[in-house]
Amino acid sequence: MIIEAKDYGIAPGKEIGRALNDLLASLAGNDEDKEIVLEKGNYYIDTENCPVRYLHVTNTMGEKEYDPGEEKWRHVIGILFEEIKNLTFSGNDSTVFIDGIADNVVFNSCENVTLRDLEIRVIKPNAHRLVTKRRSLTKLVLDVDSDQLVEEDGKLFFVGKGYKHPLMFRAEQNYFNSSIPEHTPYFTRIRHPLFLKKGIRYDQETNTITARGFFPKKFYSKGRDYYIYDNRRRNVGVFAQKCKNLRIENYTQRFSYSLALVCQDCDGLTFDKLNMSPVDIKTFGFASIADFLHLCCCRGQITVRNSYFSSSGDDVLNVHGVHFLVTGASGNEITVKFCHSQAYGFNIFHPGDKIAFIDRNSLLEQGSASVVKSEMLDLYSIKLTLDSEINKDVAGKVVENVSACPDVLFEKNRFERISTRGILLTTRGKVIVRDNDFIFTKMWAIEIADDARDWYESGMLTDLTVENNRFIENTQEMIHIFPHNLIHKGYVHNNILIKNNEFYLKRRSCYIVRSAGNVRMKGNKYHKPPFYHHMMVKISSDVREKDF
Repeated sequence: MIIEAKDYGIAPGKEIGRALNDLLASLAGNDEDKEIVLEKGNYYIDTENCPVRYLHVTNTMGEKEYDPGEEKWRHVIGILFEEIKNLTFSGNDSTVFIDGIADNVVFNSCENVTLRDLEIRVIKPNAHRLVTKRRSLTKLVLDVDSDQLVEEDGKLFFVGKGYKHPLMFRAEQNYFNSSIPEHTPYFTRIRHPLFLKKGIRYDQETNTITARGFFPKKFYSKGRDYYIYDNRRRNVGVFAQKCKNLRIENYTQRFSYSLALVCQDCDGLTFDKLNMSPVDIKTFGFASIADFLHLCCCRGQITVRNSYFSSSGDDVLNVHGVHFLVTGASGNEITVKFCHSQAYGFNIFHPGDKIAFIDRNSLLEQGSASVVKSEMLDLYSIKLTLDSEINKDVAGKVVENVSACPDVLFEKNRFERISTRGILLTTRGKVIVRDNDFIFTKMWAIEIADDARDWYESGMLTDLTVENNRFIENTQEMIHIFPHNLIHKGYVHNNILIKNNEFYLKRRSCYIVRSAGNVRMKGNKYHKPPFYHHMMVKISSDVREKDF
């Protein structure tokens, strides 16, 4: 069934927030194959006409981060797909402009849904560019990117639709982002450029900020820009939960308020020809405040291919599970809880799922069971009924849902101007990373982690192939295999093949390998600067084959 959007009042040049979401809502419960087709053009969504849902999104805003009076977990949603099956949404290369603060797109409990051929932009987002106009050692003048800065009672605020944001919001405790004009690929994390500065004044006529303090050229060179924003991860770009067979193809997104695309408890994800980058880095070079792709406790096959990512405040891709702390055990029931403040409120355990008990110190498995039933007790705790009785000594260990460990194919992608890692992978599934261009990541190009004391992101790697990639201009080690085990009692990660890649090395080692077994490097090319000595740091690992 073909559904022409124009027949429902959804036409180019119009505000479509209510009409589009009403159309999508009408399709819930209709299981036949169907396609919504937009007429090519520009569309507008006013967030005042959008649906609202209360959502708990992994790795976003912690409960204690909300200010008094802020409504917790409230998400305004630009385009909402909810309880929809067998739908293709064809944007016909249209652009949707969202006016106001919102999650751009949300998929909630959908199956066999495809979103394709669409671009989304945010009108005057709550993210602001300051540029060094001139400086001396003791004085700084910054250009402001818009007329949204106002002064009230001696304090400066950015004001726009849905926000009034202090210029110095959380300046003392958070990272922001900056481009370095002398090295155009460089995009890095910084402290607030005006933190601890004095005499901060705004000149409305010239649209500049003046400040006094200490301004070394290294950090305040002419033309360097700084991005100021609310970094609490309150909203996201695209969010999907409890979805099966979700595809997003030929989709462009120019800005997101934290994670650009985040999925939790989904089964089967395909992302093809994504473009997550600024419209023009010379005028506003920032596309995502946090990770581009963040995939938590998903299962099945995850494929990311033919995509371009540029200018983010965090990783390009993070695939992980969750280590839940066991807080109690009785008979065949255990209670587990979320431990990181930014992950809570959702249940990823299903009947039949296999769980593993993990020692927090060694990160090795010490038993397993299957889930019969799960029940959320509160935002942080889940009661699991298992298929067998459990010893009480499991209290203090952590649990990983082994069934929520996807296979991952990451191929033919290009990314640059990434202020942290390229890709972070912790999954027991089969992982292939091939034919990609890693161009300037401020941290490791690939990190294989696993921890049960900090972010609580699980788990062990069992099968990884990294082949035919190019690694260029990364400032730390290219491949960082580093589980956060306190003691080594055995290999945490195993079966890692790194072959036929090309590495352009700077000062750091190419590899750090820790608590990893059956690691092989074959046929790689290394372009090294003069006096380069240390190719690998090896700690308690079995590197069976190397090519340097």
